[in-house]
Amino acid sequence: MSYAAPADWIVYYNAKTLGDLCGEAGASAANLASNPRALTYLSAASGRLASACLVSKLYTDADLTEIAATAGPSQDHLKSIVCRIALLLAMENRPEKFGDKIEALRETVESDLDQLRQGKRLFVVPSRPEWQEEGGLPQCSGMSTYAIYNRNSLPTRVRNFYPNADQRQPLNRQR
Repeated sequence: MSYAAPADWIVYYNAKTLGDLCGEAGASAANLASNPRALTYLSAASGRLASACLVSKLYTDADLTEIAATAGPSQDHLKSIVCRIALLLAMENRPEKFGDKIEALRETVESDLDQLRQGKRLFVVPSRPEWQEEGGLPQCSGMSTYAIYNRNSLPTRVRNFYPNADQRQPLNRQR
């Protein structure tokens, strides 16, 4: 199953160029919708996106299917990435025509997929709103330096043997 349709591909890229890449003269949304090459490119692109998302274990197949089916910014972003990957796959079949443009597009695609793998970019999953709220940078929790000074612990009583509290705290937790 593809996360984007040929009609979505035409939204992001020129239909004439896509028709040329798929071997379809005078391409339109109707022509590309039945073109086996276009469908194969979009399906393969969806597979590459899914593999990048599943490696990070942030998403399941059901999550990606839900994102693709639910209208919104995440669906648009998902479709744009799939269409970009499909364009790369189509251009790789015509290296003599596109040459160095393929490398620039490949770098963009790999950057997008790496950001998804590493969790730097996230899709909003409609069925898991609590998951989006929990996202963000890791937080350091524990006692503050002030609280450590005020407790009567062994390092406080034997000051010359143990390092002071400032040296035992992470840099962002000092006073």
